[in-house]
Formats: sequence, structure tokens, C-alpha cells
Amino acid sequence: MTSETEAGPEAGGQPGAASAGVPGVDFDPPAGGVPQVSYSPPERMLIWLCLAAFCAMILAALGQVVFRYVLEIPVAWTEEAARVLFVLCMVMSIAFAYREHEHVVVDFLFAGFPAGIQRGLALVFNLCIVAFLGFWARGAWRLAELNWNSTLTTIPFFRVSYFYIWELAAIGLLFLYVLLDTRDQIAGRRAGPLGRDHDT
Repeated sequence: MTSETEAGPEAGGQPGAASAGVPGVDFDPPAGGVPQVSYSPPERMLIWLCLAAFCAMILAALGQVVFRYVLEIPVAWTEEAARVLFVLCMVMSIAFAYREHEHVVVDFLFAGFPAGIQRGLALVFNLCIVAFLGFWARGAWRLAELNWNSTLTTIPFFRVSYFYIWELAAIGLLFLYVLLDTRDQIAGRRAGPLGRDHDT
């Protein structure tokens, strides 16, 4: 398993050289640091929204415990609210994890190939992701249609289809990040799966 910090000075290269030319990345991080991804204002807004959803989920879960076991006043909507917030936060975080190349990848066989073969395999890998996203989006759209008139039991104003609309937004963002990563691979700026660089 590799990480983006392996191709630094210890590997015989120049600091930041492995990621040179990749838009949105700080190529001169502090010694021992990790290159930082810079986000656009809309992306920052989504990140703050996910953070707010995560904090609200924690509060809803804690509130359920306090009301049920301390005050002995069951509040039914807290369980569904925590579940809704968890799903909204988790689905969008998949795209941001890809953006920062934080997904776990077991690529010890991949890393043994020459750079040219790595690049070709990485492109195939990304094409598989795009195909999967297409099937995922189709299913999410279909479920949004089927559940448009369904609402949550304790939160009647929240339609079940809202889950799938948010899911479609996350799929679209992830699709954009895969395309950007594929562009960098074609340009020779990236070699590994999910944008990871390898020593050659």
C-alpha cells in the first residue's frame, strides 16, 4: 500500500516533484507534511455542510440517549434524524475522499509495473469507476422516482427520495473528480490508481 508522501526527498526526488502540475495541490508543503488540496468556494460550502451534518448527527444520537435513558421521555424523531444525517454526510464524503486520494488501495502488484503500464492500468481502473458510477446514478434516479411520495415516519416533511437526489449530487461530484484524475494520468502527472504516485 502506498501513499502520496513516499515520493519525496527520501525516495531520491525533489519535494513536491511527484505531484508537479496537478491543479489544486500545494506542491511545497512543510518538511514532512502532506500536499494540501485547495477547494473552490462551492466545494468548501459542501464540506462545511457535511461537517454540520456530522455534528448534528452526533447531537441527535446523544439527544436520543439523554431523552430516553436520563429524562425517560422518548423522542422518536432523533433516531431517524441521526440516520438521515449520517447518510447525507457519508455519501458526499466519498467524493471528497477521492479528491484527496484517501481511499484505501492495495496496489503492491500494480506498483511493480513500469510507469507506462501503470498509467494504462490506471486509465482502465478509472474507466471501471465511471462505468460503476453510471449504474449507480441510474439506480439512484430510479429509486428517487419510486419513492417520491414516501416520507419518513417521524419526519413527515422529509421525502425518502431526497436521499437519492443527494446521492446523485455526490455521484456527479465524484464523476468530475475521476475525470480530472484521468486527465492528469493522460498528461503523465499521475500513475497510480486513485491518483497515487509511484517511484519509477
